[in-house]
Amino acid sequence: VDLGVKPKSKNDPSVITTILEVPKSGNQYDYQILNIVKGRWNAQEIMDKIKEQQRLFMSEVWVESNGAQDFLIQLMNMSGLSYKINAFRTGMNKYDPMFGVEALAAEMALNKWYIPSWDGTREGCEEEVDELIEEMLSYQPNNHTGDLLMSLWIARDGSRQSREKNNSKVQFGRLRLGRNR
Repeated sequence: VDLGVKPKSKNDPSVITTILEVPKSGNQYDYQILNIVKGRWNAQEIMDKIKEQQRLFMSEVWVESNGAQDFLIQLMNMSGLSYKINAFRTGMNKYDPMFGVEALAAEMALNKWYIPSWDGTREGCEEEVDELIEEMLSYQPNNHTGDLLMSLWIARDGSRQSREKNNSKVQFGRLRLGRNR
C-alpha cells in the first residue's frame, strides 16, 4: 500500500496493489498483478479498503510507513485483525539496483511479470493498469515516483522480504534440530 494521507483531490492518492508470487524452479519467481485499487480516502476508508483487499485475496499486507503514516499501521495492528500489517519503510532502498524500483524493469524485461489485459494489449488494460504502465514508462529516478509504481514496488519487495524472513526461520530451525541430535 502506497499511502496518500489527505483525501483532497490535489493530493496523491492511496494505492493498494495485490500481486501473486508464482514459484519457479530453484529460488526463481514470476509475478502477476491481481488487482489495483486507488483513491483519495480518509484514514478509516484506507483501513477498510486494506481489510477488504486482504479478505478478497488472503494476502499479506505491506504498508508504507514513513513518518506519520506509521500511525495507520499501529492503529490497524491494535484493532484485533487476524493478520499483521507489515511496515514498509521507503528511502534509499528505492534506488537499490537489486531490489529497488528499477529492479522491476529488469524483471519485466526477463518476462517475469504478467500484466492483466483483456486482449493482450495496453488498450485492453483496466484504467489503473494503464496508469501503472505510463508511470513505469516515464519513471526517472530523480523525479517523484508515481503512486501506482510505488505500490507495485512495495508489494514486490514486501513479498521478497517476507520470503527471506520465512526462509531464514526454516533454515534456523533445521540448524537447531541438527545441533540437538
